[in-house]
Amino acid sequence: MSDARFVSKNIASKMLAIVAALGFQFTMIELAPAQALSTLYTFTGGKDGANPTAGLAWSNGYLYGTTAYTVFGLTTTGEEIMLTELPSYSFPNDPPIVGGHTYFEGLGQEFYLTAEGNGCGAILLATNTGYAFPLYSFTGESDGCMPMGRLVRAGAGAFYGTASGGGSSNAGTIFKIAKAGPYLQYRFSLLYTFTGEADGGVPDGTLILDKQGNLYGTTSSGGAYGFGTVFEFNGSGETVLYSFKGGTDGANPTGDLLLDSKGNFYGTTSGGGIFGLGTVYELSASGAETILHNFAGGSDGASPAAGVIKDGNEILYGTTVYGGTEAVCNQYQPLNGCGIVFEIFPNGVAAVLHDFTGGADGGEPFGKLTRDQQGNLYGTTSQGGDLESCPELGCGVVFKIAP
Repeated sequence: MSDARFVSKNIASKMLAIVAALGFQFTMIELAPAQALSTLYTFTGGKDGANPTAGLAWSNGYLYGTTAYTVFGLTTTGEEIMLTELPSYSFPNDPPIVGGHTYFEGLGQEFYLTAEGNGCGAILLATNTGYAFPLYSFTGESDGCMPMGRLVRAGAGAFYGTASGGGSSNAGTIFKIAKAGPYLQYRFSLLYTFTGEADGGVPDGTLILDKQGNLYGTTSSGGAYGFGTVFEFNGSGETVLYSFKGGTDGANPTGDLLLDSKGNFYGTTSGGGIFGLGTVYELSASGAETILHNFAGGSDGASPAAGVIKDGNEILYGTTVYGGTEAVCNQYQPLNGCGIVFEIFPNGVAAVLHDFTGGADGGEPFGKLTRDQQGNLYGTTSQGGDLESCPELGCGVVFKIAP
């Protein structure tokens, strides 16, 4: 494994010259304090699953996650507990919501999640005793198709979510699913249908629910300029808070939003920015955008797919799928590098905490990071790890970065 700590002086001087010519403020990735990445678990491609693209959920001292066909638990020392083998059509894109207990005696702990397989996808309830039930299957018509984000718990057995496609304009929907009776009876409600025009289209991140019951999210396309939006949805309908222009302000937000106590949003775009390789942005409560970092490729990272998290010191943490010092992670990807883990300080200084090699440490992290009370960061990579059981690209890993 190798840690990329800085960009070479020659590359840095060229970048700063470009930025100065364009008149934008830009902070280079700097040397980071020594961070230790450890591989907590290496997937083998068997019953334990393989190639996780989702992040992890933290609950009661355990980590929970998903692979294409499994829901798993993991201790902080790396002991995996295979909770449920999902139907072969599942393909969840996010970690599960850890629930309580089912109404059926003996079925144990509940895990709610969305899955994009089986035609247009489904909402699943899995248990730690090996059962998985579809609570709702999307038709691809007015209800939507391909739910990509994690469900949001609203209380009283209700959840909110988005479908990235389907609906009357095939641009996605916002929905609610709630318990409607004993056992596994749930009712699906369509709340909003995106048009793909000024209101946005193709939502694929997780919604935020505030204390007033307002929902917030992003669309990866549509808006006033066609490059995505940040939106609010409430009882009065949908309001676009910001439309990305596709240039230096970023393009195509694909990860989750983060909402702080002051009403500011934080997120990532997979494209746009000064170098066209993605950004980390802040959006104020009044709708003013500030770019916190422009990804430049190479050791700086490129194309973040997940959102960011924040600690008590206002430091942001996240991952990029590509970039890093490895020239090629695999021959199928559009950009060089196996991805990085980064941090951004309140003063704008950014640092690389780890540079993935595609080997034992993993590569191409698509999921969002999670953090425990001790400040340890946890995440998954979709590739790397066991290169024998999953030839060529690897089965993926769960990793930990200590503070």
